[in-house]
Amino acid sequence: MNPNEKEKQENYFYQDGYLEEVSEEKKSHTRFFVYFFLFTIFLFFCVFGITYSVYYGDSSGGHQGLETENILFTYSDVNQAGNGIQIKNASPIPDSIGKTMVKTGEYFDFYITATTTKSDLFYQVLIRKDELSTLAESNVKMYLTELMGGLEQEVVLKKVSELEQIEMNGQKYYVLAEKTLSGPLNNHYDSYRLRMWISDDAVNFENKIFAVKVDVNAYSVEE
Repeated sequence: MNPNEKEKQENYFYQDGYLEEVSEEKKSHTRFFVYFFLFTIFLFFCVFGITYSVYYGDSSGGHQGLETENILFTYSDVNQAGNGIQIKNASPIPDSIGKTMVKTGEYFDFYITATTTKSDLFYQVLIRKDELSTLAESNVKMYLTELMGGLEQEVVLKKVSELEQIEMNGQKYYVLAEKTLSGPLNNHYDSYRLRMWISDDAVNFENKIFAVKVDVNAYSVEE
């Protein structure tokens, strides 16, 4: 078959036993649906969040790097804020109000899933202050709860300045929570909700911003 005959054949199709020519309009429709399908798949992964493995670790102090273990930190990105939360130009509120905030942008949900072959896992929920933050840590309350069905169990309610600080990879983090999981584990699931607000005893808070990113630091624990 010469190239002209091949090109001619590609422009035809069989329908009801007859060879009919494929119109440019039908070709255009076919290309449109292919592109639309690919765009839909791309959009799905953009909208429905990001999941990634976290495997910090060292060989000292009874900790090992996560070689055969797996821990995933997943966060909802409904507000397109990434793995964090922020307050901007807000006013002080009492804890009783801050603990019940449920409007869009007032809380941040994230999930930790762990799978191990045999080892126990220790993980820390950490926050890192964004470098653009202008509000003092002593003015900001952090409230972390663990979601259990339709209930919330309090994990920590403290000012950022009252949280334990650690340094890792040259950056300063604040520890929100710590937990040890007994292995083996198969898709163990922990769900958390984070809120923060300006403390009702805050000073010098006008026109200020405070933003944090949430990370998870995990180790495989020696038995």
